[in-house]
Amino acid sequence: MEQRLAVGRSASSPNPGSPAQQDARTPQAEQRLLGNAATAAAFGGACAVDVRPDQSHAILQWRSQERLPSFLETHTEELTLSRPGVWGFFQEPWLGRAVVGHVKWPGASWRAKFTVLPSLIAKQEAEAMKEPLIAAPEDFDEDIDGVDRMVTYEFIISSAGAEKAHDPVREPLRQKLRDITEPIIRDRIAPFVRARYPKAGAVCHSMIRRYLENERRSHDTHWDIPSYVSVVVSLDSAGLDFEGGFFVTTGSGEKSFLPLQRGDTVVHQSDLLHGVHVKRGDRWSWAMWFQDSWDCSSRAESWWQLEAEAGDPVAQTLRAMRASTQEESWTWLQSAARQSFPRAQLYLGKAHEDRGATQTAAGWYESARHGGEVDACFYLGLWEQQQGNLSGAAALFQQGAQAGEGKAMAELGKAYRDGQGVPKDPSLARQWLEKAADFTVEAMYLSHLAQASPPEGSAALFLERAARMGHEEAIRKFMEPLAKAKRWEEVMPWLLRLESKAALSQFVKLRKAGVPAQPFAEFRAQRLLADLAHQGFEDARQLLQEMRSAMAPIYQEAPSPMLCKAVALQAGALYASAATLPHASPGMQVTSPMPQPVHAGSPHMVHAAPTPAPAPPTLAAQGTRPRLGVARMVSPMGRAMSTSALHAQVRHFPGAAHAPVQTVPACAWK
Repeated sequence: MEQRLAVGRSASSPNPGSPAQQDARTPQAEQRLLGNAATAAAFGGACAVDVRPDQSHAILQWRSQERLPSFLETHTEELTLSRPGVWGFFQEPWLGRAVVGHVKWPGASWRAKFTVLPSLIAKQEAEAMKEPLIAAPEDFDEDIDGVDRMVTYEFIISSAGAEKAHDPVREPLRQKLRDITEPIIRDRIAPFVRARYPKAGAVCHSMIRRYLENERRSHDTHWDIPSYVSVVVSLDSAGLDFEGGFFVTTGSGEKSFLPLQRGDTVVHQSDLLHGVHVKRGDRWSWAMWFQDSWDCSSRAESWWQLEAEAGDPVAQTLRAMRASTQEESWTWLQSAARQSFPRAQLYLGKAHEDRGATQTAAGWYESARHGGEVDACFYLGLWEQQQGNLSGAAALFQQGAQAGEGKAMAELGKAYRDGQGVPKDPSLARQWLEKAADFTVEAMYLSHLAQASPPEGSAALFLERAARMGHEEAIRKFMEPLAKAKRWEEVMPWLLRLESKAALSQFVKLRKAGVPAQPFAEFRAQRLLADLAHQGFEDARQLLQEMRSAMAPIYQEAPSPMLCKAVALQAGALYASAATLPHASPGMQVTSPMPQPVHAGSPHMVHAAPTPAPAPPTLAAQGTRPRLGVARMVSPMGRAMSTSALHAQVRHFPGAAHAPVQTVPACAWK
């Protein structure tokens, strides 16, 4: 076993927080944490594997800083964790050292706890996870994230009931990753998580995310609302491969970036407000969610209930986001906001705005801003714009931008560009838009337009970033030189990103003309057409038939009854979990794993049988762009959902009507 593999158990210091954290300090929990060491010594030998990092490790250096943010307290813990072996015997216990942090919420006694386990996985293991994904860059999911409504660029290794965790085209790649990750979860991550949080059950979601220079650069501040315990493993090193990365905050604009090295692991619950901002370089991470059950159902209705009833505003806000009814959500949110909890005031303002009560919303935004919630500067600035107070709006955007709020940066850049509320200044406009280009798709494209450099300079970088993050005009502009050069194979994935019937029609023409496509691109095209056909678009149905006549079909027309039963069981487990999450409703759509398709051909490339080449397809056709698949919605209460993993984020918050959702029956893919 490599000596850099550090796993732990807590010697446990006083730690106010959630009931789950309190459970870990009960005598029974302490016996579980401490008592196995003697058993391990008896059965596994007296020797222990000492994997404690020295003081030169980056996370220990960070912890020893004299000037950590005022909201953060940290200490180190010596760890001992015995690892169950076979036939009741134990492997050698691991001795390690962890950094434990507590984020102190303003105006509340709440402490959000997180633990950093240095070098939990080896460098070789991290590289082994990245290697097959680097070789398959187009196999990442590109649906819309539930936090910031930007393209995810995540690869799901496993997820209970999620459709995109079950497509057969990527199954060999998923299996390769499972072969690496499952032993790590079983032998290192799960023992620590279940010792620290005894109610933790199964890992119900596991994925890898990437943050590349020409793609996504950030993941906006959020709570992992659907997760009981979240685990994030850095697959790269801060300061070497990238700058910035994972941060914790209270929403005040003050952030503390954890200098995670390759293999370092963060464990936390959903009360930790956190995000990602990669300022330079590329960052990859592996994340997983534990639920408080073994069947991936969720008992979220009980999380922090006692603390909320006792009057804690942080717990009340979390309860509002998990409420099963609008009335319950409204009650908890109002209670927290009236206790001057800034984030609850922000959410309550958004709820009033969505009701149409903009004046009341502005009052709550102002209260949140005075409490230090920087996101409120953006929303209040938009309200001032609507009132015609352009100088007041610009001042608010300036305040938010200087505190690091990305959307406020974008609005300030536009104000300088247009001379709205501030003197017109193209140079300042470009500076703020480029800063905002790490956070919003609009700013990425506007930064491209603002560049005076030739296309091969920074303008090209911003154009590609905007295109890869889903900006339609940027996609068309990026495709144009590829099409003129007849580089059709490179054009193919961009046609899928447009998601319009016209673009899909061009994709089908190119495939029939013999242009090769990666297997997942082929799968995506048929899935998009199937979704459109299900929505009643006859021309999409015809295109799907044309595609299937020339290539292997993606979906079986008649899945087996046993497969349908398995699909229904998995979908039911996910529904049981989703039904207790915030914004869920009895009519919530839950997508189920699709029937196993029939797939033929090489696992590396699918080639259509050549046919007489038609005239080169044009890219002029615009067409409409109906949204495909499940409802893609950001949480209206301030970026509450962590990722798009649940695939069923439906509006459900104070004053909002439920969005109509068309449910796709399991085992009915056509």
